[in-house]
Amino acid sequence: MVSAPRCAALAALGVVACLPAAQALPEASPHRAASCFYISQLGGFRADGARTVYARVSGRNIYRFDLASDCDGLRGHEGTIVLKPVPSGSICAPLDVDLSVRSHGTSQRCLIRDIVRLTPEEAAALPNAVKP
Repeated sequence: MVSAPRCAALAALGVVACLPAAQALPEASPHRAASCFYISQLGGFRADGARTVYARVSGRNIYRFDLASDCDGLRGHEGTIVLKPVPSGSICAPLDVDLSVRSHGTSQRCLIRDIVRLTPEEAAALPNAVKP
């Protein structure tokens, strides 16, 4: 272990390896591990309020798209959800896809904060109204 004065000196130089192991970043839960899919595998969407969209992938997996802010076109499910992936068509992270909602002749882009693959238990617990 590095002494406190030495750690302060290293930190001043931009070296942050002097943190104790107990303060390391927590590991992601298993269903939060990187899990990619292709746009062609999407089978349907359902909005749950103005900040959450659920998507069915490959017929069996359900992903939750958490939005960074309210996407008004999702309220009341009146809009059509459109996903536009990066050129590869692979979706692994929020920056890999643009989500927008078309409603009443206008389109609103909605910033995705996180994409989470639900566990089978989480997917089963979803209300039928939001299951894709």
